[in-house]
Amino acid sequence: MQKYFFFGIKSAITTVFLVFVCNLSFSQSLQIGKVQVGGNFGFDITNNILVIDIAPVLGTSPIKNTTLSVSPFFSYAQDLSQPNNRLTRCGLRAAVQYSIYAGLFAHAEYELSFVYLNRQFQGVYHALPIGLGFEQLIAPNTVAYAAVLYNVIHSQSDFVQSPFQYRVGVRHAF
Repeated sequence: MQKYFFFGIKSAITTVFLVFVCNLSFSQSLQIGKVQVGGNFGFDITNNILVIDIAPVLGTSPIKNTTLSVSPFFSYAQDLSQPNNRLTRCGLRAAVQYSIYAGLFAHAEYELSFVYLNRQFQGVYHALPIGLGFEQLIAPNTVAYAAVLYNVIHSQSDFVQSPFQYRVGVRHAF
């Protein structure tokens, strides 16, 4: 199966346009100590490969402008030209996010996943994506966000074709 590109440029541009071009106010940091829940959803077709990624997120803000989170995830990739080739990954992400200014944030995470090709175990995948993102207040205690991340430990032999990852999602604080 071809290696795949984890969220395409088309999906990222469309989401950024829909979420951030609207006349919404800049995000303000969510309150310290509150539990935050949300998630990421990704959908893309690149190089004739359909990719779907689902990741619920649970986090908290222990100190001002900082969010710590964990996220179990499931990713499914289907080569549309070869219906019998299915790549799945499931695992866990642990992340830290720091709000820089007016909705702009820095993001770093560690990802551990188990990779299966046609239900046969292929190996363990490690990633260390870092990058920048933007969050926008969309309701009281609720933000929508988008981030562009770069896997600093990516290699050409990885199961994921590109070192870039595009994330979009929503987070609510209780």
